[in-house]
Amino acid sequence: MTLLGIVFGFFLFAVVTPQVESWAFSDPIRSVVLVPVAAVGWCIPHYIRQNAMDVEKQLIFEEEPARAIELLQLGE
Repeated sequence: MTLLGIVFGFFLFAVVTPQVESWAFSDPIRSVVLVPVAAVGWCIPHYIRQNAMDVEKQLIFEEEPARAIELLQLGE
């Protein structure tokens, strides 16, 4: 599944993006269509990042560090 995602991402970046740019720059009116699409492509991740819960923004370490006495094995 990961390999399929990588291949799709490469195809999207290497083939589709230059074709869309060429299409948009061939006629100035078409560039007006490209600007809102790019704005939505930027706004969606920005909105998700801004509205993430505070818990998701914090690093959570579930393991507690070992106490010094346990490390030195002085309790035996």
